[in-house]
Amino acid sequence: MTQTSKPTAAPVTDVRTAERMVTEISALAGGGEHYQATFLEADLWEGVLEAVAGGHAQAAYLATAALKSKEIDFPRQKIA
Repeated sequence: MTQTSKPTAAPVTDVRTAERMVTEISALAGGGEHYQATFLEADLWEGVLEAVAGGHAQAAYLATAALKSKEIDFPRQKIA
């Protein structure tokens, strides 16, 4: 993928989705796709924040799953 295309993330509505996104972020980062990994991580966090703000029943579990993306070591790119 080029740096001009942003991946489309699925809505974060359950813990499995959040965990799947973290796995995808890891795969992208491991493959050198740091820009795409950064965008997907931002989408994940935004989706989880929306769930928390909306009073999602599993908000704490979603947040815990999303925070696991911070454990992935890759150079985060600046998002304009």
